Amino acid sequence: MGDVLGTTAEESSALAVAAQLIGGDVTQLTSQMAILTRGLFDAKGEIGPTGLVLQQMGVAFQDANGQMLPTTTILQSVADKIAAMPDGLEKTQLMMDLFGKSGKDMSDMMGILANGGMEAVNQKTKDMGLSMSEEGTAGAIQFGKSMNELKLMGKGLMVTLGNELMPVLQPLIADFMQWAKDAMPAVRKAIQDAIPVIKEIAKWIGDNLLPVIRDIVEWLFENVPPAVAKAVEWFKANLLPALKSIWAYIKDPLLPTLEKIGKWLLETIGKAVTYFVNEIWPGLKEAFKTVKDFITIHLIPKLKDIAEWLGPTIEKIVNTFKNDIWPGIKTAFETVYVFITTKLLGPEGAFTRIKGILEDKWKLRQRL
Repeated sequence: MGDVLGTTAEESSALAVAAQLIGGDVTQLTSQMAILTRGLFDAKGEIGPTGLVLQQMGVAFQDANGQMLPTTTILQSVADKIAAMPDGLEKTQLMMDLFGKSGKDMSDMMGILANGGMEAVNQKTKDMGLSMSEEGTAGAIQFGKSMNELKLMGKGLMVTLGNELMPVLQPLIADFMQWAKDAMPAVRKAIQDAIPVIKEIAKWIGDNLLPVIRDIVEWLFENVPPAVAKAVEWFKANLLPALKSIWAYIKDPLLPTLEKIGKWLLETIGKAVTYFVNEIWPGLKEAFKTVKDFITIHLIPKLKDIAEWLGPTIEKIVNTFKNDIWPGIKTAFETVYVFITTKLLGPEGAFTRIKGILEDKWKLRQRL
């Protein structure tokens, strides 16, 4: 905003806060006010369109030497004039002549700045800890640039790692994908064999467990709502008054204290950012460069050696698993499958017996 309007950091902070107090947009406010200031003079240095409007309003925008007055001084005078006008087409047209087509929405802004409002907003900005000095603004900008530089250095390090290690890792990835492709038919068959068992288990659950769950849900619907109602009554009678007392304490002595602490923190953080940019960042930047050089010169060659050793080792492990371990796993799975289909779900299996017992108990319960 300051670069566009020629306002100081403190004045820009106050205008931004004024815009937000009325629910406005800082970017739009900057554009609207830029139309006012840029239209004071034309390309030849003569009075421009907004300058002519200000002259008709009786608002001075030049000093005795012909130099343009500060933007905030001009804006204060304009706000005083517009705020004194009754709402209507004339007022709306005047704001559009000064601030562009969107100037019709500037009525609330003019109201908050009128009659010394600029100074009041500036003081409120300071009280809220949102006012920034030129030094603080410059420190924040420098901090942002330093963080961007740090991000770029990190990206550069990642690119270096990728360029060095990717040629070594690619064969390992290709070997793993080939092993997965070879093992996929056996895995697919095992899943297909397990589907009938899963269907049988699901059918047993639907026939036996769901009725019990339905009874539990019905009991909950009958008994839980009255219990909740009693809990709400107890809360209103006992806990709510205590919470109101706590809130009264927070609102009166605690919040003002926290506001003071917040202002102190904002001031301290601004100084800390400036100190970081000027004192700590140069050393940190040098340390980061040292770490980068160590990784590039010493660590990456070691990682390449490890990766070259790791490739044949992983290949041996994959072959051992494929030729020696996987057949055993497959046999174990087949044994478990036979056990489930015969010992658990077969005609004399445990699940079949449990199912019979539950059906007998359910029939007995229905007779009772």
